[in-house]
Amino acid sequence: MHSIIARLILWGAEILDRNLITVPDLDDEYAAHGTN
Repeated sequence: MHSIIARLILWGAEILDRNLITVPDLDDEYAAHGTN
């Protein structure tokens, strides 16, 4: 059970990390298009 919970936590952390990384990138792209 502990290993399954640990995997879910790590899996969720990876998704959060991806979202935190991709969202600012999208904002930068929109900002770049807006200024250009």
